[in-house]
Amino acid sequence: MLLGQAEQLRHAGRLQESEQLCQRVLAVDRNNSACHQILSLLALKVGKLPLAAELMAKAVQFDPEVATYRRNLCEMYRRLGQLDQAV
Repeated sequence: MLLGQAEQLRHAGRLQESEQLCQRVLAVDRNNSACHQILSLLALKVGKLPLAAELMAKAVQFDPEVATYRRNLCEMYRRLGQLDQAV
């Protein structure tokens, strides 16, 4: 439920509120891949590409079967010029 709210807030541009909800979830479940993915997209939105890639890598680590996480991570590595990692 909190993750759904965090995602809605992210889409509404209420980034700080979205981040706060994700931090609440991570306080209970540090390995929550969806939270790391949302935080990654928040970091990307404010221009923190290296942090976004780090957070997306955690999402992939915790849930490697989610293709969207892997695709997003590859794109972030590409933008960072880390083509070997993107492949």
